[in-house]
Amino acid sequence: MLSYILKDCRVVDGTGRAAYRCDVGLRDGKIVSTGRIDANSGERVIDCGGLALAPGFIDLHSHSDLGAMEHPGESNKLSQGVTTEIAGNCGFSLFPVTEAGRPAVRAMIKSFGKDFDIPWKSGAEYYGLLRKIGIGFDYYPLVGHGMLRINAMGFEARRSSPDELRLMEDLLTAEMEGGARGFSTGLGYLPGCFADTEELIALARVAARYGGIYTSHLRDQGRDLLKSIAEAVRIGEEAGIPVVISHLKAYGVSNWGMAPKALELIEAARAKGLKVMADFYPYEASSTTLMYELPEWAKAGGPEASLARLSSPADRKRINEEILARGELTWDRVVVCGVKTEANQGVVGRSIAQIAIDRGVQAGDAALDLLIEERGGVETVCSVMSPDDVDAIATSPFTAVGSDGYALDADAPFAGHPRNFGAFPRFFARYVREKKLLSLEEAVRKTSAMAAEFLGLGDRGLIAEGYKADLVLFDPDTIEGGADFLAPGRKSTGIEAVFSSGSLAYGRPGVADSADGGRTGRVLVRTEGVKHE
Repeated sequence: MLSYILKDCRVVDGTGRAAYRCDVGLRDGKIVSTGRIDANSGERVIDCGGLALAPGFIDLHSHSDLGAMEHPGESNKLSQGVTTEIAGNCGFSLFPVTEAGRPAVRAMIKSFGKDFDIPWKSGAEYYGLLRKIGIGFDYYPLVGHGMLRINAMGFEARRSSPDELRLMEDLLTAEMEGGARGFSTGLGYLPGCFADTEELIALARVAARYGGIYTSHLRDQGRDLLKSIAEAVRIGEEAGIPVVISHLKAYGVSNWGMAPKALELIEAARAKGLKVMADFYPYEASSTTLMYELPEWAKAGGPEASLARLSSPADRKRINEEILARGELTWDRVVVCGVKTEANQGVVGRSIAQIAIDRGVQAGDAALDLLIEERGGVETVCSVMSPDDVDAIATSPFTAVGSDGYALDADAPFAGHPRNFGAFPRFFARYVREKKLLSLEEAVRKTSAMAAEFLGLGDRGLIAEGYKADLVLFDPDTIEGGADFLAPGRKSTGIEAVFSSGSLAYGRPGVADSADGGRTGRVLVRTEGVKHE
């Protein structure tokens, strides 16, 4: 007896071939039959009425590490069709944590607007906690370079010594042995911005020995974008490791039009036989902490040292001058989307330029004052990308969708960027239905099989017998990312049902009246669901 029969689906199987109509049968967490299936052979039957059925979406760039604990049901991702997330990106993971490094790790977490002590020391301990509480998605863990560096040398603004690099290598080796799937860098963030390329190659070689991947928030996404892509490619080539360039973009108005050249560089690397791709999100606005905009020298010594500099008139003047000299943003394009204190909740949803007018100060001073008041915990949305550049990246044959978002529940008080609730539906609405730049089949491949193949996840990404029953039932005519910058927590439309490991994890009333309950997500340690090439 089948647990579910999905009748009359328009199957978009992830291969890129034309969609076709058939029934799909599920049992024991897998797809066990396709074709015409007798309705009497299933415990539950859903009449799909020709709706599209795709493999569960794979979020190639996620920050759901902490959210997996705080919001383990994470309805924001399930409600847009995501069943697998690659987390630990941009150089930040929640492990490892040594006793010597614990104070610096906590300081880093506080700068993100959180304040708690991490009770575990390793990824293996953290995975055990996730298994105990249960999670709503399959979690593919990466080790953040930032955590390795903080544990080895704090926030030192210099090259690592041989002993410090050896400690980082040992920590990464232990994490890979414990099941991690790769290594990530955040080279625009503290402390990754202080690492040289040789340090990164050495660590990437460690991950490569275990069949891992390397994902990189580039050293510069603006005027030095091309140089930064070349660095990522060099790391991949010298370490012998697959490379994912994170949230590829041409950041800043002064750099509009650079995306085609960036794509040419990646294409040239692929033509040489290197395994390189990129992820992206379908928005012209990015989101990060306001601290990110500080010049590199101003980040030296860690968050508290940075905040101390903001009280120095000479340092403030230099910081403001250097931010404006880059020409990548103007303060009217930077909107505050999250702060820590009750006193400043009124600035949420307002641009730095508007806040400056309200306070009667210059915009740069308003930004730095806000950082001091919030002890660095200011989240922003920056509208600094060209629509043409975003379109070029989205339609490239070697880019896949990544939300750059985190796990949230539907009632979470802080939703941040609308990509947290709407990245995948927006991608389909914008590029398939509205702009008609991609076929439905091409778009589904970009949200499923492309990432699965690159990551070596051989059990998912396609609709075929024997594959994991991670599935999304949706209406191509109505799918839409409901969230916007005024209502970033609004759920998407057009997603009718989502299956995770064969269980109904999310369903719209009238189509799939009740979810099965429970959390079927797994931690995808190296021994699970992978085929190494």
